[in-house]
Amino acid sequence: MRFAVLGPLRISAPAGAVQLNALQERLLGMLLLAEERPVPVDVIAGELWGGTLTPAADERITSLVDGLRRALPGDGTAAFTRSGTSHRLAVRPGETDIGAVRRDVQDALVHVRFGEDEPAAALLGAALARWRGRPLSGLTGPYIDAEAARLLEFKAEIAEARFGAMLRLGRHDTLIREAREAVRDRPLDQDAVRRLMAALAAAGRDSDAKQAYEELEARLAARAERPAPELRDLLGRIASGEPPPPAPGPHPPGPHQLHPAVPDFTGRTAALRRLDRSRVRRASGVVVSGPAGIGKTALGLAWAHRRHADFPDGQLFADLRGTTRPADPLTVLHGFMRDLGFPAAAIPDDPAQAAADFRAYAAGRRLLVFLDDARDADQVLPLLPGTGGAFTIVTARNPMEQVEARSDIDALELDGMDTAEAEALLLRRIGTAPSPAATASLAPLIARCGGLPLALSIAADLLGDPAPTGRHRAAGRTGLQTVLDESFQRLGAPQRRLYLTLAPLPGPGVPAHLALALARRAGDDPQRLLADLVDSRWLLHADDRYEAHALVADYAAGLAARELPAADRDLVRDRVIAHYHRRDAPTADYEFLTAAYEAWWEHPNASRLAGVLCAYAQRGHRPTELARLGERAAAAAADLGPVERARHCNLVVVAAYAAGDPAAAADFGRRTLALLERTPGGDRIGTARANLGGALARLGRHREALPVLEAAVAAARAGGAWDGVVTASLSLAEAHKGLGDFAAAEAVLLAARAVDRDRSRGLRATLISTHLDDLRPHPAREEAAP
Repeated sequence: MRFAVLGPLRISAPAGAVQLNALQERLLGMLLLAEERPVPVDVIAGELWGGTLTPAADERITSLVDGLRRALPGDGTAAFTRSGTSHRLAVRPGETDIGAVRRDVQDALVHVRFGEDEPAAALLGAALARWRGRPLSGLTGPYIDAEAARLLEFKAEIAEARFGAMLRLGRHDTLIREAREAVRDRPLDQDAVRRLMAALAAAGRDSDAKQAYEELEARLAARAERPAPELRDLLGRIASGEPPPPAPGPHPPGPHQLHPAVPDFTGRTAALRRLDRSRVRRASGVVVSGPAGIGKTALGLAWAHRRHADFPDGQLFADLRGTTRPADPLTVLHGFMRDLGFPAAAIPDDPAQAAADFRAYAAGRRLLVFLDDARDADQVLPLLPGTGGAFTIVTARNPMEQVEARSDIDALELDGMDTAEAEALLLRRIGTAPSPAATASLAPLIARCGGLPLALSIAADLLGDPAPTGRHRAAGRTGLQTVLDESFQRLGAPQRRLYLTLAPLPGPGVPAHLALALARRAGDDPQRLLADLVDSRWLLHADDRYEAHALVADYAAGLAARELPAADRDLVRDRVIAHYHRRDAPTADYEFLTAAYEAWWEHPNASRLAGVLCAYAQRGHRPTELARLGERAAAAAADLGPVERARHCNLVVVAAYAAGDPAAAADFGRRTLALLERTPGGDRIGTARANLGGALARLGRHREALPVLEAAVAAARAGGAWDGVVTASLSLAEAHKGLGDFAAAEAVLLAARAVDRDRSRGLRATLISTHLDDLRPHPAREEAAP
């Protein structure tokens, strides 16, 4: 049995046609487009009936899946499973047209990498020939339309890769004919014109390429538009005689998260061969263990980049922070699942279910999973992919016998580099040619670094002198500690002051905007100060953040503890909190902020960070993790005042509500309100009551919620918090509706609409109208939905 989705839905079975009704066709199409990712039941309900999920809708979806299972031949081609609140369809490899396309593209990419354009072009052409139109043409809906658009983007990448291969093969006439046909059918298609221009220019017909551009320019001018910058750039290249830029190839379907390999990776030949042997014998992975600075991550990345072609379905990378602030396995799983394309609603909060869904999806796929700096087996085991073509690299300080015992994973204990490898690394990093004099001058430093590649690299970077002078010999005699001390003292006073400010900060790197704000207090030219620290290798600058080498960071932490008074460290902490207070923190700052919150939550002023983290939860960013973080903070802050404890509890309320746990939101909502009532200001504008009442209403405890929400609306009105009036009124209307008092619910919503219009600039007008419409459901909708 075969399924085709690249056009109208088709099912080919040996016994003949398969009869499905319209709803079954739509559901089957959704599950096939998901390519084995789970599809949540609320997404299915919205697609099939345009409404929200109800118990009746859930039952009907289950019935539809059972009907599909009975209608399709039971030959093992298709397997339907329910995972939590989602449905999933796994299809045997090679039985879908999109699967065949992905296989052709993967094989073509291998040929392209080895310069074999003839078979690559043939495979890419075969992949394009499988398309019969828009995916699932004839069916529409939010989910189907989004997935169809994703696949059409993939098709465009395939076409571009074939164009590049054909261009390199000199098939200019074929490409010119195809491009002219495309332009004739779609005169405003700028990609088609770009390909036509590139093919004409490659054939030596520059004047015809210019004419193609001018014809497009005239057509667009009639619509008051201009050609895209890419076409204007291409025209300029053609006019100047430059070759056009190479056509990009299609991206393999999976994510590609590997960090860059160490640019001058040296040695480790035996260890690389050990990794190769594990892969050849089809082990499921390798645990690379050894002390800090031994080069575990550098080895794993070097091997992974050399063998990346083995993993066309993607390479996943996670820093587990096992030696600092260990990452939660569930949080890592959520990140993997998001990057693999799981819909947000299909990512379960139950750790066991999330691990099972990840294994089910990864089984049989050629994935590389890189788990860096693992703490222990409990952190690693939930993150291992299913059996099949996947391979896992784990780096850790200590061996992991439990991981090896419960999976087919090999162990590799990494030792220090031998003298020859260490010498080659150090000479390469300082730019010195091998010679007896160089070897003699560097031998003491090599010995003192103990074969640690990181120590050797940092020593070379900090020395910075390409010649093996007496300073090298002195550094070798006194060791790496002296190298660091001397290098730090060579910095100017403002640079040292700034470094001592940044060094104690928690988190995986300091966001650039925060580093700049702190640098303004250290000197007159903050950008220059940060650049000096980067140039002198004390800081690394990447991904819009500043951080230090691990070995330098350990040294710097001790240095700050010795040279920065406790009062100054407290001042830095308070400046960081002030920087973020009343500021919308970008998503990229999440890891830093949660690390800072966890490190400082016993300090009264740090409770203000709970409000910053609430904004992440309200945006739906990792609310389950934030709820757990708030619970730990509330417990750790037991000795603080009621206002500070209330802020921590309120984080749990907001995050738990966003995570779909109204019971926890109600529990901590009561704690928040009780704490605030012990303060002179109390719950002045009713925010705590609104949060508590909203959670109670969501739990169905409408009678209990009613007085709480009425008090919240009254407090918000008295305090002039008009947005709070509208928010609390929406929950109050839900409570009235839950008690069957639709007239009261309508009166509350109409009053809220007046406040929104007159006091809040109409920001919630659409939301209020939706709630009003829900009080008067359309009859036709009642008939259409189960």
